Amino acid sequence: MVIMPNQREELTEEEKRQVKTLETAIDEILIQGMKDEKRYMSYSYPKEITPRVINYVQEMYKKAGWKIRSVADQRDGDYLEFR
Repeated sequence: MVIMPNQREELTEEEKRQVKTLETAIDEILIQGMKDEKRYMSYSYPKEITPRVINYVQEMYKKAGWKIRSVADQRDGDYLEFR
């Protein structure tokens, strides 16, 4: 059976916890950034967060209207940039 692009496995309970943790931290950064009238905000995420969780979080914020990109930085750590 062919898998459709919109068919994804459900997140595990651990992944759901990671998503909630990231969402809370990112929202705090975005709220503060908007108060400070910043042009863009960034969030450095822990290395143990899986690409699957990062992709899920990116899609959440894109659907909410944010322009977002993932940046891989070996020296300072990977982060998400929001505009």
